Amino acid sequence: SGSSGGGISNVTGTLTVRGSTIFGNRADTGGGDAGAIQNFGDSLTPALVTIENSTISGNSARLAGGIISGGNAQNSVTVSNSTIASNASNLSPPRGGGGGLLIGSGTATVGNSIVALNTSVSAGQENCSADQGATITSLGNNIESGTECGFAASGDLQSTNPLLGPLQNA
Repeated sequence: SGSSGGGISNVTGTLTVRGSTIFGNRADTGGGDAGAIQNFGDSLTPALVTIENSTISGNSARLAGGIISGGNAQNSVTVSNSTIASNASNLSPPRGGGGGLLIGSGTATVGNSIVALNTSVSAGQENCSADQGATITSLGNNIESGTECGFAASGDLQSTNPLLGPLQNA
């Protein structure tokens, strides 16, 4: 657990998460920004995160249960072949935001991934939210349990139950 980035905090760096599971982390003190991954740039340097072949699940925070990215308009989050599911933006006192993915500034691209079953105290932001000027772009072949991520590229499925079971040891 932590004040921000309960699992991982990337500040003005370049982070690659590959073949990993980030599970059961909390950000419940201070700003409580992100349960799983905090990706923050500052006024001079962006933060870049790439998530490949990974699962981000069961994390919770006051703001973004899964991933948050902010602080610099050049920040980048890239998600491919991954699952962001069952994260919650609801710890007390809640600040709202995307239960799965919150882009405060910069961009996010998501492809061949599942973003589903996340929760937020902010209606319409359960899976994703993007602040003014920030963007979430689909590279296609995504499954989302709602519509708030805006996935509409080739092969995307919105409002679809991904039929996920609980995490298990392989």
